[in-house]
Amino acid sequence: MTQNQASKLPSVELWTDGSVMGNPGKGGWAAILRMGTRCRVLGGYVPMATNNYMEALGALEGLRALNQPCNVSLYTDSRYVINGVARLQRRSRLKTNVEIWDQMAPHVARHSIQLIQVAGHSGYTYNEYADTVASSAREWEAKIDYYTETVPEAVQKRSDRRKGKQAARTQRLP
Repeated sequence: MTQNQASKLPSVELWTDGSVMGNPGKGGWAAILRMGTRCRVLGGYVPMATNNYMEALGALEGLRALNQPCNVSLYTDSRYVINGVARLQRRSRLKTNVEIWDQMAPHVARHSIQLIQVAGHSGYTYNEYADTVASSAREWEAKIDYYTETVPEAVQKRSDRRKGKQAARTQRLP
């Protein structure tokens, strides 16, 4: 896709996360799609998986939910997802969790994707939200799919608290 073609596409933020109890173990994934103030929140459960599998599944399901080509800013705390999607963008084949990457390849080709790695549990509100959704899907063994324009208050408070701790750490003098 050329830059000119990509500039005409709608822009979407995709925040993803995976969660596993034990590794391997019971897993949950999340994908939060943001377009303006509106969000679609997706999550799911797998009875036995690795953390990397769940992280990649969150990205796959988020991309799969887009019904037209988009400019996607993909935010994740997973180096595995960043590296995997970057390899797919170069049309390289991956050797682990092949079924996920093979399913993701056409979605990566369809969209213009910017990869952004964030530090997990560091106060990024939508990363915290994705973490909460993935953990909830895992614990409840549930499929999650809803639309919202607000972040749950508990998630916002946790994010603000973590941001405060980060700021306090950076302001300390040696």
